[in-house]
Amino acid sequence: MFYEVAFFMKIIIVFLIPFIANSQIIINEFMPYPLSGNPEWLELYNPDSINTWSIAALWIEDATNRIKIENIDIPPNKYLIITRDTNTLKNSVNPIQCLLRQAVLPTLNNSKDKIILRNQDSTVIDSIAYTISKEQKGKSLERYKNSTSSNDLITTIHPNGHTCGFINSILPLDNDLQLRSIFINDDSIYFRLYNNGNIPIQDIQIIVSTGTSNVKSYLDILMTHQISEIGISVSELQISKGMNQISITSSHLLEDPRLYNNNGVFEYYQSFPNRSIIINEINVHDNYFPEFIEIRILDKSINLQDGYTCIIGRDTIDLSLEDNSEYVLITKEPDTRLLEHSCIYDNSFSLSSEGIRIQIIDPNGLIIDSINYDYLILKYSSYLPNASFEYSDSLNGGTWFISMNELGGTPGKMNSPIHSSNTKDITIEYEGCNGTYMNCQHIRIKQPFTIGIYSCDVYTLDGFFISSIFVDKLIPTETVFPFYDMIDLPSSAYILVHRIKDYQGIDSISKITPFIKRN
Repeated sequence: MFYEVAFFMKIIIVFLIPFIANSQIIINEFMPYPLSGNPEWLELYNPDSINTWSIAALWIEDATNRIKIENIDIPPNKYLIITRDTNTLKNSVNPIQCLLRQAVLPTLNNSKDKIILRNQDSTVIDSIAYTISKEQKGKSLERYKNSTSSNDLITTIHPNGHTCGFINSILPLDNDLQLRSIFINDDSIYFRLYNNGNIPIQDIQIIVSTGTSNVKSYLDILMTHQISEIGISVSELQISKGMNQISITSSHLLEDPRLYNNNGVFEYYQSFPNRSIIINEINVHDNYFPEFIEIRILDKSINLQDGYTCIIGRDTIDLSLEDNSEYVLITKEPDTRLLEHSCIYDNSFSLSSEGIRIQIIDPNGLIIDSINYDYLILKYSSYLPNASFEYSDSLNGGTWFISMNELGGTPGKMNSPIHSSNTKDITIEYEGCNGTYMNCQHIRIKQPFTIGIYSCDVYTLDGFFISSIFVDKLIPTETVFPFYDMIDLPSSAYILVHRIKDYQGIDSISKITPFIKRN
């Protein structure tokens, strides 16, 4: 399970008296404002890695009261929880894997107070003061460092509202292996691992399971704050046609006991059967077109009024529509840019710029298509927000690409053409010319990359650079586009240098052609 920190509140701390000496216990965490029915508690920690901390009498006091607890022993690097009611605490904090001691504690105020530990000679062992607000009810305060030299308390960031009896949630993460995302491309499953910790993580094991089979993959080492992408072939898994739930979990030798570092992610894999409805295009940003999701109905016998729905994140959209169009758009509200198309309007959903899960559900509750486009955001970030994502079933059983359309999308109609290239070279052809190379209106390009990045520069016959006509234009394997109006130059003969880079790699290819402009 992952837990990402949205924010945390710094608590004002004042040390009342400087800390004392060696090998002392510390006030490590406490619950000053528990939920109704739960007791207050105080967590003490022995930071010594060798020696047990023992005391015959420990005095605990706040601003108004003082109590004594006798005969306390805390083993090395262990915690002791002191509370008025151990049974209630066990029921509310389950499980507790540390020492418990029932004792009458001073009642901690719900706004501000202080806690002081003294030994039998009344010498201060540790002391803190805190200020909290009502918004922090049910959340513990944690020591930022396991040391009396630390003067920081911070509201817990743990999902349970505390780390009662184990390492504080706000401490730096030494071994935090995160499974950031999973995506399907062609016939492989890829997953990204991220080392969010402070030290390299070694001997990482990944298990990909469908419930009936599993495949193990290994990663020797992942350096601090490094991302590694690992892929496996779907053919290694026993899956059936349709949607298959796949569990991907990760583990390593140095497990962090904090809840949100135990990773498990459940995704759905589409094994490309003959589908009746597919998610066909996703426009995440309001650009030439508004935000929309396009579904394509492949089976003409489908009636959307039978109970089909689309789940977008946590929002469910009713797909009921009295229309037999092949393409149906889901968008927020009527918009002149989409009026000519069949649309379903729902203002409740939102398309996240970081990715979100989209699913089509049939009347029986079965998932018939599913995608989380987060990996597309990362893959095509250079071309957002000006283009949509389009699904192409012409390559390897189905693949998503950035739109090749000059408007940045193809709502309500066939997606941009994406084909595997049959050429190893670049072919440049002019169309609509008034003679050889003269005043040509269009240019046709055939190039070897599935997606190419096209640039075109103009030079004089003497080899001097004049200007750039196109810079990093995204083009498919074969395309035709207007050309003449792009060359705003006086009548003359020119040299054009065409360069195309492979978007998905480092290969590039170039070609030189003449061009004659006569006004």
